[in-house]
Formats: sequence, structure tokens, C-alpha cells
Amino acid sequence: IIQKFGLKGNRYHFQKDETENGLVNANYHLDEPVSQPHTPYFYLLSEKIKKTLTVVLSGEGADEVFAGYERYSLFDVNRSNREVIQFGLNSTRFLNSTIVAELLDLDEEEANNLATKKRRACLEKYGNTFGGINLIQIVDLKTYLISLLNRIDKTTMAFGVEARVPFLDYRMVSFGCNLPRNLKVRKLNDQLMTKYFLKRKTAKHLGSSFAYRRKIGFHAPFKKW
Repeated sequence: IIQKFGLKGNRYHFQKDETENGLVNANYHLDEPVSQPHTPYFYLLSEKIKKTLTVVLSGEGADEVFAGYERYSLFDVNRSNREVIQFGLNSTRFLNSTIVAELLDLDEEEANNLATKKRRACLEKYGNTFGGINLIQIVDLKTYLISLLNRIDKTTMAFGVEARVPFLDYRMVSFGCNLPRNLKVRKLNDQLMTKYFLKRKTAKHLGSSFAYRRKIGFHAPFKKW
């Protein structure tokens, strides 16, 4: 992208001790336990960004609006809402009940009830209106995405940096969520392709090899350390 559009790019390498300090400081600014291992990097990057910029664009929301998570490929319009709701309640991606139990000194059952309470309420609220992928998208937008937005807002504002989220413009959200399923998840070369519509549009400008490459997360090398 930098080469194609003639942009100026910066690359930063954060070491273990920097990450440890970033974890402590990010935890302070979040006012809650850090739930994602790469959260310190949002904090550390914001510190670097502030030296030259005050406003940045973030891609947060693209996976929720255009169905980019692999779990979306598990559902189709014919799958019952009961199956979708059960999947949502059993998913450990959103809040691990074991961790909650340790943090709050609760037994596993109490922690599980607490961890799924908000998600259950959301699933039940929208379960009669939406189905399949659309239902999971709505629940993600109402629960999981909130924690991501809280994280990026607090870690950037710790240095006075404003992070804007163009994918969450209300018109973009309405457009993305109302796309037909075959433009959200589609089989391509015998593989299920998530976020298909956005990738197809990206391919026109940046090429197929870039647009359809394997999804790469923002990971921290904790195992190596």
C-alpha cells in the first residue's frame, strides 16, 4: 500500500520490557483488566503516533460490519436461531468464565452466568428479528465491538490522539449489515472467504494477491518470550 500510493510509512519494533510497561500503563488507562494480549501495542503505538499526528484512521468495525470473522462462515440463513444463540453463549472468545472466576473469586457456574448475561440478553432481544450471520453480526456490534472501541479510544487518548472509525459510519454499518449472505461469505477456490464484498472491492485497487490473502491477526509473541 505504501509503495502503490507513495505514502510514508514507519515500522516499530517493541521489545519485551517495553511491552510489559505498556501492559501496566494500558491497564491504568483502560480502568479495567486488559482482555486482549496485543492491547499494550495500541498504547505504545499511540505514543509514537503523537510525535507526528493527532488524528488517525482505524479499521475497527470492518470485521463486524462486513462479516470478517471466520465464525461467520459457520452460519447460513437456514440455520435455526436456537443454534446461533447457543453458539453465541458457548463462545469463549468474548469472555472466559475461568478467568472471570479467578478475578472475582466466584465459582465457575457463577462466573459463566455473569460472562454470558449481556450476550444472552442481546441474542434474545434480536433473535426474533434477525437470523444466521445477521444475528451474530448484531450481537458482535452490541457487545464485542464495544470493548474494542473502548480500548482504542482510551489507549489513543492517553496521548491526546483521536482515532476515527470510518467503517462505523451509520451508512456504512447499514450497508454492510444488509448485504446478502453471498456477499459476506462465499466459497472461493474451495475455501470459504469471509468479508467477501470488501475484499472484492479492495482487489480492484490493490490486486487479488493482497485482497484475498489469509487473514492475519495482530499478535504478541508471548509464547516466544
